[in-house]
Amino acid sequence: MPSADIDRRALARLIRRIVRVNRGVEAEGTFTLRPGELQIDWGNGGESIDADCEVEAQCHLADRYMRKLPAVLRGTGTVTLEIRDGRVFFDRFSIDAFIERNPRAPLLPASPRHVDFLLLPLRHEPETIEEAGLTAEVEFAQERFAATVSAVARKLRWLEVQESEIKRFLRDRLKARAEGQGALPLAEGAPVSASDDQFSLFE
Repeated sequence: MPSADIDRRALARLIRRIVRVNRGVEAEGTFTLRPGELQIDWGNGGESIDADCEVEAQCHLADRYMRKLPAVLRGTGTVTLEIRDGRVFFDRFSIDAFIERNPRAPLLPASPRHVDFLLLPLRHEPETIEEAGLTAEVEFAQERFAATVSAVARKLRWLEVQESEIKRFLRDRLKARAEGQGALPLAEGAPVSASDDQFSLFE
């Protein structure tokens, strides 16, 4: 059965931070175990923490339980988190939970940006995106991409740079990023620093 050993104090601090972010928000919390870490996502916040774990598992806890967890985790040392029989155990203390039998990696990071939505079609099938309810967000990001390309093309028209060249360049960079080849530098090995007179393509 899925279990993980986690530093009790660090876990309590992590959940307190997420509680502060979620003041006034009602949402279930998601606990995702992966080899070496526990990720907790809840409403507007999410963080991960080191965990002595060798398996993958996921479960969802009601909002009211999430808010009470820091009190349960008082003390020091290690707490054993275990997912079984429709419950999540923190040592001997247990809470009702909905357990995902076949957890899938999330399509997006905890706080996605427009560029993250833009990368989705390069990483996943349209059916997967539609099933996750993210089609509208992807279309909005694509519209913003098109508008950005047009705006850049207008600025570079005096240099006789074609809009198709800009679009091809950016699509190649996005494809590389989707395939895990890093961010979007303008030149190999040349870091890009933001300044007041520079504009960001996606942020």
